[in-house]
Amino acid sequence: SNQNRFSLEEMSKETPPSSPQMKSEQFYHVALNNCLLNFSDVIETHNASYPNSNKLITLDEFTGQLIVLLPDQGKVIRLSYANVNSSLLLNNNNAPTSLVNSPSLNQNRPTKREIQFSVQNKSITCAKFSPDDNFIAFQSNQTMVEFVHLKDESQGFIQVCKKATYFTNGLRNSILGFYWTFMDNIFFVTFNGIDLYQFPPTASNSYFPSKKKELKILKEQKLQINWFVYSAKRKVLLASTGLTTVNPNNCSVTCIQPFYFEHNNIVKLPKFNIEKPQPPSSAGTKNKIPAPLKQEEIVIASIYGKIYCIHVDCQNSLIVLYHITREDVKMTVTIPIPLRETFYVHIVDNLLIVHCVESKVALIYDTKKKRCQDFPFAAPLPMSPIVPPTTSLDGQVSQSTVAEPYSSAWSYLAPNLILDGEKGFLWDVTVHLDAIAASCTGRKKLIHFILRRTLPQSKELLLKHLRNGIQDQEQLTTLAKLFDGINYVLATSLFNEKRDNRSFFMEEESEEPHEESKNAKMATPRLLRASAQVAKSIAYSPSSTPHSPSLTTSGALLTARNSEGYIVITQDDMYQHVFVPVEEQDANLDYKFMIGVVTQYTKSLNFNHIPVEPFLYELLINYLVRNDKFYQLHQMLQYHVVADSLHVACQLLSLESTYPPAYQLALDMFKRLQTDDQILEVLLTKKKIIEALRFIRSHKNLKFSPSRVLEVAANVNNPTLYFTVYKFFESRREIKGPECEKATKIFQTLFPSES
Repeated sequence: SNQNRFSLEEMSKETPPSSPQMKSEQFYHVALNNCLLNFSDVIETHNASYPNSNKLITLDEFTGQLIVLLPDQGKVIRLSYANVNSSLLLNNNNAPTSLVNSPSLNQNRPTKREIQFSVQNKSITCAKFSPDDNFIAFQSNQTMVEFVHLKDESQGFIQVCKKATYFTNGLRNSILGFYWTFMDNIFFVTFNGIDLYQFPPTASNSYFPSKKKELKILKEQKLQINWFVYSAKRKVLLASTGLTTVNPNNCSVTCIQPFYFEHNNIVKLPKFNIEKPQPPSSAGTKNKIPAPLKQEEIVIASIYGKIYCIHVDCQNSLIVLYHITREDVKMTVTIPIPLRETFYVHIVDNLLIVHCVESKVALIYDTKKKRCQDFPFAAPLPMSPIVPPTTSLDGQVSQSTVAEPYSSAWSYLAPNLILDGEKGFLWDVTVHLDAIAASCTGRKKLIHFILRRTLPQSKELLLKHLRNGIQDQEQLTTLAKLFDGINYVLATSLFNEKRDNRSFFMEEESEEPHEESKNAKMATPRLLRASAQVAKSIAYSPSSTPHSPSLTTSGALLTARNSEGYIVITQDDMYQHVFVPVEEQDANLDYKFMIGVVTQYTKSLNFNHIPVEPFLYELLINYLVRNDKFYQLHQMLQYHVVADSLHVACQLLSLESTYPPAYQLALDMFKRLQTDDQILEVLLTKKKIIEALRFIRSHKNLKFSPSRVLEVAANVNNPTLYFTVYKFFESRREIKGPECEKATKIFQTLFPSES
């Protein structure tokens, strides 16, 4: 409609490109990433032999298989497309769910396997392989599932659903679906509830040949089920139960009962209601006939480590997220979609991707962003028409092609898969972070967005935009907020604790100025001890430059993350990839501005109780010297804005020729650091022998070598001075040992009468 087109235009105006690269080049935020499976030859062979026959294509998340069922050919083709991913487990509290790696069920498994069955039995509606690849299960009617052993036919058996001959509310109990949850667990969903069985079967005492073996029931849940949605990765099942009613708010209400599958157990989670606004009646009055909630409107997904039930309501252009925990289920976000058309959702890198198939655009929502429901994060753009290269089952590699996105033959599968059943391709969907960043306004919002991303190039992109912010001479107040954000993450990583809930991330959309007096808290003793330990770990070395960062085999930076999954940007990263490149790339660098930038960064580190690395102070001192800001340097050192360290003290010594007071500042810093041996060495280097003797006399516990002092005195070519130094150590009875023999010979040569 015109209204819908106006909405899209308005959204595009709200997020204009901030990069000059977008002047003529079109970017795509969403694209097909990899071809996980190319089974076009299977589809072509089937269409050529049986042009008018049906084919059923299903995806098995648990085993990472695509099942192509061809009833007219009497054939089942199993195609393995990926290893089994990690599973999310619900904790006993409201803490984020944890990742548990499942064993790879596809190891040493052939990519393609064909199973032939009786052509007369064309009523098969479902076929699945067991996780150990020993059984194939056929469902040919509503009450039983036949298990065929692929190596020993005598091990086959038939499992009938419970109470298959009974009638409930006038309806015969039927199997709605079955799934393996673990290697030795399988469950059936029927009209009467859920039955969890042990697999493989055990012997039975029945005299009927067809029941010589049967599955042992482990757990059952009795309830009336209309339909269900199951996620093998999350091991969560959502069952529609009861009747749909209309509440006083003119919304149809459907009761959803969630279940969570553990090993040998079914956990019943709190039920909740999904409300769906009623469509108006033809007469314009309230419609009292409830609009049923459909199975295809429900998606189970994991976003930022939490399990959600996503209600995709195309009729009312709404997406509603329900957070599922063991204690309760809460509606968290309602996102209005500015288009009245059919749309589908994907979860890519914890982002909610909404595919509007008629308008052929993709909307991106980040649920971590404050008020994410008000507006998409980036401008709506079409999906990229570029199709990456594919590898067929026989090993042939195709070239990249261009295709029309959002084909009518596409099926959108959770979490981010697209199945083209007509051409025979299975793709996964990704997002282009570079393109999203280029169309994003506001660096603070952008930096927060990239901090949460998990794609390989996220860290490199984050450092790039931090560098761009400095090169564009962003306001220091804005840069200070960016530094607070990345250093908050660094602090949580270093100290392994969750900081103040009123963190920078909770206020990311606020325009209030940053006030340390309001948000700062006194450091706990444990935090101060941790800071001291980090400070002690900084050892002096001749070169104070940070270590070179490690790279992955693909050239991307290794990315460390804190407990919440945010990218950790260390001080080494900022030095190597932000401050140094800015100086190298800008011949007319504004050192005055860079002084403010580095000062704000070190101030942010101190605010988060992170000890500042010496090389950052050295960088700050270099900027001050190059800009002839010696007075500011003196003030920073005097008021300890620049922390004491051996590196800084040595750097100050090197500045004596340019700024003579730096010599005394360095000695004062050595004294505060209690490095008396360094002070003595400085005095000897400057050939201040008398001051060195006075220093030795005033520090009784000083460890030094008299031969070193005598050697410096001998090089001065002042016999009187040498006599004084020698007699000083002689009176202290320190002229002894082989190291002093050379000094004694020199003394005897200069003063033979004293020998």
